[in-house]
Amino acid sequence: MKNEEKSKKEYLRSIHIDQIELSTLRKNLKLIIPFPLYLNDAIKFIGRPHGVRSLDVLSRMNDANTWVKKCNYLFEGISKSFLIAVDFIDQNEKLFVPFRITQDDRTVYYFIENGIYRLFSLWDTLAHLYHFYYELDFETEKIHYFQIFNLDYKRTFMGKVQCKIDEIVTKPNDNCVYFIEQKFIEICHYIRQKNEYVNGQWTGNHRYLKNIRNQFTHRDNPHDFSSLNYAQQGVMMPDAPLLELKRAIDDYLTVYEYICNVWKLITSELAKQGIWFDTDIKKYNPMQKLLDDLK
Repeated sequence: MKNEEKSKKEYLRSIHIDQIELSTLRKNLKLIIPFPLYLNDAIKFIGRPHGVRSLDVLSRMNDANTWVKKCNYLFEGISKSFLIAVDFIDQNEKLFVPFRITQDDRTVYYFIENGIYRLFSLWDTLAHLYHFYYELDFETEKIHYFQIFNLDYKRTFMGKVQCKIDEIVTKPNDNCVYFIEQKFIEICHYIRQKNEYVNGQWTGNHRYLKNIRNQFTHRDNPHDFSSLNYAQQGVMMPDAPLLELKRAIDDYLTVYEYICNVWKLITSELAKQGIWFDTDIKKYNPMQKLLDDLK
């Protein structure tokens, strides 16, 4: 019995899922909290600053509301897909055998795939939020997050940042501008980070997921054992659903943090123009600290 348990642990370690806890994955997914909407929920219009037309303020609010509403829609779909995958793995605990994919494995993969596709839409939505907030010069219909989060674009981007921050943050505002610049550089590096396993840790989660998505579109099914060799890399072995799910959730938490940073700036701008959330509504308690900071 001890030898059997030891063999199982060694096998789990060989496919890199021995340290993944389902309870931790559930806990991480609960960190994703939807944002209150300006037009669907309660707001307080305190007044507009001198020289700003109410129509311009409300138009800006409507645009912000549209993108945040899309974020919430994607949060709901991604979280639901990943939670179902976690529950299904929990209910059907067994050893994963990559060259014999079962129907249970396919069911888990289905919900992971669903979440991954929506996750890439969320990354594009982050790019749209940047485009909206900093008033960048891209065509809205052609925006792609790799296009905006590109170090070759940094100089132009920081010029836009300085103009925007000067509007809403009293000088000296160098710390704020520096923070935004560092986050921009961080995103550029993160989405291009090499996928590799170093010292017991995975890096390059986003690139890993992008490769899975691209395989579905341009190659064979990444969730089937296959000898098709489009990439000249030998026989393809699918990763365990639990490993894929864990890396997808990590990427999800990363893009959520970046969206939160932009959301804080959007609410700061609208607050300066006289638009506030009604802080008396208890269901918005997750936003309370942000609101207190803004005040």
